[in-house]
Amino acid sequence: MIRIVEEKMVLLQLSTNSNMIKDAKKECTKEYYLKINPQMIWIIPEYLNLIKTRNKKYVRWKQLLNDFTRENFMKAKNASHNLRRKLKREYTENKFEQAKGNSKKSWDVLNNICGRGKIDNIAEANGQIISNKNNHTLTE
Repeated sequence: MIRIVEEKMVLLQLSTNSNMIKDAKKECTKEYYLKINPQMIWIIPEYLNLIKTRNKKYVRWKQLLNDFTRENFMKAKNASHNLRRKLKREYTENKFEQAKGNSKKSWDVLNNICGRGKIDNIAEANGQIISNKNNHTLTE
């Protein structure tokens, strides 16, 4: 009877130790959330999973510093990079296909890809419009 109680105590102690280890691991692990830019709607969960595995393999390579782990990391890096290129290409081709026949939309898509937005040349101070920056050239 005493032996059964002792075994249960040992099992209880082991379970609390494993919980302590899990808690310590949670405290030491960084959690980060990727904020997806509204313009990056081409990002899919498969791509995010590839990024996670790539990052894990990078950490593993830096820990061990051998050729095998480096090769695994490079394969994961190339796979994620190739998928990213493919997704962006398909997204832009789809956008151009949707804007086909409408030159204004086509130019909007092209400017969006290049990172050029609308230029706001109206100066404001305290929420009131002062003047257009080009006014001084028109009045001289």
